[in-house]
Order: sequence, then C-alpha cells, then structure tokens
Amino acid sequence: MNIRLIVVFSFLFLLTACEKVADKPYNERIEGTWINTLVDDKPVETNEVFVMKFTAKGEELYSAGYQIDDNNLKWLDGSKFNYTVTNNHLNISGTNAHNDQYEMLFVLEFSGDTRLVYSVPSFKINGVEIGDNKVYTCQKIDKDFKNNLLGLWYGNSVEPGNSDTTSHYWEFFADGHYDYYYHDTEGHWFKKEDNAGQWFLYGNFIALNSYNEFASGSPTKSYKCWNITFDENRMIWEANRQNGQYGAYWFKKAITVP
Repeated sequence: MNIRLIVVFSFLFLLTACEKVADKPYNERIEGTWINTLVDDKPVETNEVFVMKFTAKGEELYSAGYQIDDNNLKWLDGSKFNYTVTNNHLNISGTNAHNDQYEMLFVLEFSGDTRLVYSVPSFKINGVEIGDNKVYTCQKIDKDFKNNLLGLWYGNSVEPGNSDTTSHYWEFFADGHYDYYYHDTEGHWFKKEDNAGQWFLYGNFIALNSYNEFASGSPTKSYKCWNITFDENRMIWEANRQNGQYGAYWFKKAITVP
C-alpha cells in the first residue's frame, strides 16, 4: 500500500478515536478512580496524594491522609460525598470525617480517557468560601495490583532520615491488614504486635497506616504513601518526600520468616 495512504488512514483512525472520546458525556467520563499526580503542573509529594472514585450512582469516595489530632495522622479510605455533573461542571457536597460540610465546584477538562485536569472556582467549608486557585491533574487508575502485593516480602528502606535501615519482613493479607517483623541484635525475629497495620492500594499507589513506627520512635498513629512497581519476585517502593527528598524501599518475595 502506498505510504501516503497508510498515513492518511492512520490519521483518520486517530481522529475517529478522539471523536468517540469527546462524544462521551462528562458524567460518563468522570466515572472511575482518579489519582492526583500534579498540582499547578508540579509533582505532588507522595504523602499529599489523594484519590477520588466516582460511581455511576452519583457517589464520590474520597481517600487521603488526615491529621486526626495534634499527635496522630491517618489515611482514611472512601469518605463518602455526593456529586452531580452539568456539562463540564462537577458539583460535590457532603460531610467529611470531622463532620465539616463541604460544597465544591470543579471545572473539568479531559485529555483522552485517562487524564483529568480541573480548577476549583468555589470551595466552601461550613458555608465559608475558602478559595483554591490551584489547578489539579489526575490520572485514571485502570489496573489492580492486589494479587501482586499479597504475601510475604523481605526488604529494607533507604529513606532519608530513617535511622532503621536494616531489613524487615512485611506480610500483606487480603483483608487489608499487614504484619511487620523485625529482629533484635542477636538476629531473633519478632512480629510487631502493636503495629495496627492497614494497607490501601489504588493502582500502583499504596497508603499504609501504622502505630508506634520504628523510624520515628513515637507511640502515635501515622501513615506513609509510596508508588509501587513489581518485577516478578521483586517490588520497589518510591516516594517524593518533603524538601525534594527521595525515599525508597526494596523488597524480595519471601516464603517464611526465619
């Protein structure tokens, strides 16, 4: 076939595909799970990432990390709000975990089926306009890595400021909890009984709740988020931390704790 005809057909195919995406109404395009990746075109600090799931029933499930009191932090999964869509305007309302009433207006702009950019002309908490001039970019989550995560892993952290760089075992269970194992100076392994570990996975983004974290040595609740990649029996966690610092955790699949 003439190369010029191939180029023409390819262009027409792409044009038709784009038209099909553009023809979908906004209320259909917003459905699914979206993860925040950029704010004002800058990468989001990993612990500040939020996740939004929009259902066909007009319900939004919002997941993010919260300061629950002066000393404790926690990742809260699936706080429920209601939403409506009119053209490219998304209205969200509801009560958050602290019983504050939220009313928000987003102006949506899609790029294909998997990229969402929105601005926030109105953001009210308990009837008071807060103001939000930022532009948010979100990516649609279309893969589930739960089966890759489940099981026992052995690895160590290279996160700045973490004095505990020895290797540990992590075991992830299907019910959303995880166990954490550490060893003493003589090499004996123990399960951390007060860990209270919970995991939440959204695509390749994971949020972990824990108590009395070794890295900080503080008997408080905390959460930490990571971006995950899997390569057969290996797993890597990476994160953008405060002040541009980089954190990582390397794992190998394990069979049993010694």
